[in-house]
Amino acid sequence: MKALLQPLHSVVGVDGVFVCDRDGKVLVSTCPDNFKQEDLAKIGYAFSLGLSAVEVHQKKAQSIYGTFENGRVIVRPFDGGLIVVLGARSIKQLLLKVA
Repeated sequence: MKALLQPLHSVVGVDGVFVCDRDGKVLVSTCPDNFKQEDLAKIGYAFSLGLSAVEVHQKKAQSIYGTFENGRVIVRPFDGGLIVVLGARSIKQLLLKVA
């Protein structure tokens, strides 16, 4: 399963990619060792809660894009979980879509 994330991880600016379930449990990750599993789980769970709030209003989010001081997070929901991409603000979103 980790091999499926490699095309996303290889995009310039991507620091790591992980898949988690809707409870935040990390199922697979290409994130470096300095990314703590507990922190990744917290990120996944927080976005899962946000998506649940959106879905209550019968809307289905295709993706969520967020930026912070030195980086970017991109979240793509799927049935039962999330794909989360973490990286630099310079990540090219078009390249991620192609990957």
